[in-house]
Amino acid sequence: MSDLALSGLPVLSGALFVPERGVWVADLVVDTETPPTERVQLAAEGVTWEGAVLRGGVSEGRWMGRVVGGRGRLSRVVPPRFYQRLQARPIVEAIMREAGEELAADAPGLTGYLQSWTRARGTAAALLSLVLGHLGLAWRALPDGTLTTAPWPTTAVDASAQELDTDPSINTTMFAPEGLDLLPGMTSAGRTVRDVVYTLDGPSLRAAVTWR
Repeated sequence: MSDLALSGLPVLSGALFVPERGVWVADLVVDTETPPTERVQLAAEGVTWEGAVLRGGVSEGRWMGRVVGGRGRLSRVVPPRFYQRLQARPIVEAIMREAGEELAADAPGLTGYLQSWTRARGTAAALLSLVLGHLGLAWRALPDGTLTTAPWPTTAVDASAQELDTDPSINTTMFAPEGLDLLPGMTSAGRTVRDVVYTLDGPSLRAAVTWR
């Protein structure tokens, strides 16, 4: 059993998708008559993730909506620009700044130079994937709400996460975790976690893990 909360408000039910790349997305039902503010914290068992409300509304004493990692502004469209002989870091920082997101200060792999690159008009998410793809990098959201190019840490799945059953046909295992600490990059029995889908229905928190 795990108590999931959104900025201190009880989450009654919902689903949280944590991908290997990109930002996490949570569709939640929260016990409140007051809509959460733009910046929120999703927490369980001492683990807290900073995110943003993408959309939602209150009905009959419950807020139903979507929360995403980062600042929630990756779908914003940024204007075209031309870069010549410029390091990758300021290019990535410019995309995030114009969209309203923030790059982690220690994001690795951005010291290389692009000889020339025309940034077409497009969403921040699409342009980030494009420029980082040139460098062989990907991006994801950190628990503090910033975005990084660092891969997920490789650690063992905690023994407290009870393994319930495995469906080999879709390479997925269901766990009963205590909190939100079962993440991509973790390993168990020679397998590596690719994506995680948490679901909460009443008191039961479950995590469906897809392996690489």
